[in-house]
Amino acid sequence: MPGSLFWDSGLMDVREPAHRPRRVIPVLVAGLAVSDGQARAPVVGEVVGYHLDFSESSADDEPDAVLVTVRARAEPVSDRNPTTGGRSWDGTPHRYPPIWPVRLHGDGWEATWPAHRPLVGEVELHGRFGVVIAYDSPTRVRGRVAAVDGNWAYLDLDDVPRLPLRPALVPGALAVHEGDLWVADTRLPLVVRVRDRTELTRITWPGAIRGHRPGRQLHADATGAWITGPDGIRRTDLAGTVTLPDPGYTTRTAATPEGTLAALILLDPTNPRDPDHALHLIEPTGQVTDVPIAGRSIRSLVSAGGGFLLLCTQPDTIDRPPDWDGRPWLARLDTTTRQLVDGPRLDLSDDGPFQTLIGSDPALLPGDRTLHPVTTELTVGPSTRIRLLGGYAAAGRVWIVRHPPHPSGWDGWWPLDGPPRYPEARRYWMLSELDPDTLQPTLSTLVPDIPEHLGVDDQGTVWIIADGVRSLPRTNGAAAELFNLTALLNSKPSNH
Repeated sequence: MPGSLFWDSGLMDVREPAHRPRRVIPVLVAGLAVSDGQARAPVVGEVVGYHLDFSESSADDEPDAVLVTVRARAEPVSDRNPTTGGRSWDGTPHRYPPIWPVRLHGDGWEATWPAHRPLVGEVELHGRFGVVIAYDSPTRVRGRVAAVDGNWAYLDLDDVPRLPLRPALVPGALAVHEGDLWVADTRLPLVVRVRDRTELTRITWPGAIRGHRPGRQLHADATGAWITGPDGIRRTDLAGTVTLPDPGYTTRTAATPEGTLAALILLDPTNPRDPDHALHLIEPTGQVTDVPIAGRSIRSLVSAGGGFLLLCTQPDTIDRPPDWDGRPWLARLDTTTRQLVDGPRLDLSDDGPFQTLIGSDPALLPGDRTLHPVTTELTVGPSTRIRLLGGYAAAGRVWIVRHPPHPSGWDGWWPLDGPPRYPEARRYWMLSELDPDTLQPTLSTLVPDIPEHLGVDDQGTVWIIADGVRSLPRTNGAAAELFNLTALLNSKPSNH
């Protein structure tokens, strides 16, 4: 007979379990989280999944309907030291109290918690749940929306169906060379090579099952592909034979069309925020060259002009020297000399911070509202005003991703002539290809996620990863088309 075990005066007593009340938690779903694509707007009766954080209340907070008391198991997000504030873009230090990033494991939910004191194990806390405005949060809760009160959704954690089985491959990285489409799983040591959309090769190796972030990256060329990530740099040939030229913890990579790889290797893998890196150049043959980078903190690394282009800043510490200069500069890495050539400091504080490069021809340095072309002298030319969230380059072409057009937005319906026709009731972004001379949109596509990877095959088809592998249609304002990789995988027996 089913029952619960209770201990009383040393004697075991078997009793029928009491009726358990339904688990319902209030979650703040802020408008910014919805507009930024972090969360679906709650609708009563729908099952939703949210990334949660927990904000602890202070002693003088007045009790209300969304203030909850929770029991949970607290575990540190990592073994690194607490954060202490960092600095503003102008270098002014923030004097915040230390924060320990903690993951709370509750009854049917998980949440991140920025703890102001070190705690671990079973804890009881008072506070409120909210949706995380962060793309890399691993914590999640699933529930059916029982009620909505303003921005607060009340989630029933018991009235939810079971999750479907995980597909054989969940796309996490993508690379393209001629007719070969390479796709890596988000977490498993698994890559597939799809030739001309029909021929498939599975590639596996005894690698790590990755956490949620950071994932792996792929770079493809005529003889194979690079597979890079925190568990090292691997090289696979077209037949699926995998080697390990470099076991280092890799944070950023780029590759030339001929297959030379540039990789930033974290020197202290136990602290992913440590700025100390090594820069390695690796040939497809496995030859590794260590490029000196002393005095540089590398913010971005792209393939450009037959070699590599880097965005650098001076390494920063709390006890920075008096002559510290926070302005960034560009550096070129020549694949023949294997040496870095530094450009002058850039005065770009009007639209900073600048954290990335787009490896087009010429390369572009984007800000929040501008695109600066990079000159051969490692300076930047006149900027083009355009709002963007990120940029991509492949096969001599360039794209940017933006929020979708809206009549109340900064640019109205631009770059479309009118309202987008969304194929589903979900959040979309706008991916726009730019004219290389004017840097104005020529073709725009609705995408269901901000793509992390983009490639172009020998037929001119543009491939992205955005909630699956998708190709871009050649119709302005249309939505990206899903490629059924799961069906192709299921139709092909495992061959490697």
